[in-house]
Amino acid sequence: MRAVSCTPYAIAWTAMVLSVACVLEPPHEDRGDSLRGHEHTAPQEQHAPQEEGHITPPAEGHVGQPDNANNGQPADADPAPTSEPVPLSEQGCADGEREGFRDRAAYPNIAGCSGGFAIPGIHTVDPGTAPACPSIATSDTAVPACGRAAGDDSANPSGAGCNVADLCAPGWHVCASADDVTENAPNGCEGATDSGDPPLFFASRQTSNGCARCATGTATASYCDSRSCRPGCLQTEALSNDVFGCGNFGASLNNLTSCNPLNRYSDNLCDALAGSPWSCEDDGSGLCEAYVVQKSAPSHGGVLCCRDTPFIDEDGDGVSIEDDCDDGDATVGLLLYQNAFRDSTGGDSDEFHTTPALDRPWGYDGNATFAQGPGQQAQLGPTAAGVTSMWTDVAVFATVSSRGVASNCGHEPGQEACTNDERWRAGMLVRAELDHDQGEGYHGYRCALASNARNGCYRDGLFLQLSEFMDAEEDDVNSECNRDCPPDPTFDQHGRQDHNIIDLSAGDEAQIRFYAVGGDMYCEASSVATGDVVWVTGSDDSFASGMVGFSTLNMMAAFDSIRVCQALSLPPLPITLPD
Repeated sequence: MRAVSCTPYAIAWTAMVLSVACVLEPPHEDRGDSLRGHEHTAPQEQHAPQEEGHITPPAEGHVGQPDNANNGQPADADPAPTSEPVPLSEQGCADGEREGFRDRAAYPNIAGCSGGFAIPGIHTVDPGTAPACPSIATSDTAVPACGRAAGDDSANPSGAGCNVADLCAPGWHVCASADDVTENAPNGCEGATDSGDPPLFFASRQTSNGCARCATGTATASYCDSRSCRPGCLQTEALSNDVFGCGNFGASLNNLTSCNPLNRYSDNLCDALAGSPWSCEDDGSGLCEAYVVQKSAPSHGGVLCCRDTPFIDEDGDGVSIEDDCDDGDATVGLLLYQNAFRDSTGGDSDEFHTTPALDRPWGYDGNATFAQGPGQQAQLGPTAAGVTSMWTDVAVFATVSSRGVASNCGHEPGQEACTNDERWRAGMLVRAELDHDQGEGYHGYRCALASNARNGCYRDGLFLQLSEFMDAEEDDVNSECNRDCPPDPTFDQHGRQDHNIIDLSAGDEAQIRFYAVGGDMYCEASSVATGDVVWVTGSDDSFASGMVGFSTLNMMAAFDSIRVCQALSLPPLPITLPD
């Protein structure tokens, strides 16, 4: 068994001070790094109670039966059994009776609830004014307005003083989207109505970008405006065209994939629901049905109600498992953003883009986003309207591989010649912003797998680097260069760890974790094949917030996903196991 030695350094962590980092003996040569990471050669371990309502059983008595008190049966026969009352928590409808998805055993988590609602709107948000119809004031329909005293079987069947949320029982909500229906109805809209039912339309909060193109995508570009009929948009306050749901009444969606599994919709100004209590009177544009829809009587359906997800917080960070980036990891909280790059992230989606100074194109192939050429390249984002991208304390996760090492590494003026395919970088950016005065076109922090050429002025070999592209001219106090170095006032290396476990240029694949919490950072790469980990830490307070992104140098790196989480603390340092 080899002994473990510890090299002192200091770094401030949340709620504690860590004073040492350990490396296996024999220790490597002291190279003057101000902060050290560590190579890891073993796999890393890593509603308040609700009031129960009941259905009132039918009154006892007989219609059209013989005058026999026992309905023609012997006097000592047992009385006919009566059904057990069904609690509201199982029915899903506020009035205790569901009119859609009536088979509770087959559909325990979704219900069609008939009734009227006088307060207009079914959108997921209340912006105050409808963006596509500036003269239309919007209403908050997320919270019940009349104490759930609504429904066709209630004393208030027309829904006076009520909104759509009043039709759902406690512990249930108006289904928020097509995806919400998918999660709660195993067969989609099949089962919403039965043969012989009257005309019924049960609405969800799903809306569209026009032309029945449901907003079930991720794009937040300017064309996502209720009128362009472009698919792939994220549902935001800007989209409000038409109302979508399940039933046997309304315009058929004809299996439009963007709306699956929903099968019916209102059409323009609720034309497809004509002759019923449904109405959608906006400013005449037909762009804002989701903000103005009302229903004046109980017939012809109501809303889809989905069962609430119980609040589960397995890691104790105060964030439910539904919203948590990783409910098994207490160092991360809310999921802020994720993208699996199954669609192009350039062009139409406008989420990630190259910087003005680094305008070489990136590729998209349905599986990853990847750099296509030599030299420095970067993508920053998401930056489109509706996506909060100026984050402070974040943890970013990505998987990276290589599609080849680009040539032309020594093409910059004044750059020392080097073997072109040996100096490369591939990693993640946090707290980054566009910066026209910076040679890279941005400033921020980078966590990157790296390699230096053997005949350059840089220390050669594979390493993990935590660095900063600076916002202003500062002393280059810890450059990656270590001999005959030209001054570089725009770049600083905060930490470096040499290793021999991940070489992207040799076909290895790695997972990167990059945390920034306050002024402290943690940069980690782990081998997908072996689980071995290399990590480095650093401290800096130059940038408090910014975007996330990708950065490469001479490496045609492919990133197959990105996940951005709220960081609550830095993670525990990986443990090195002795032989």
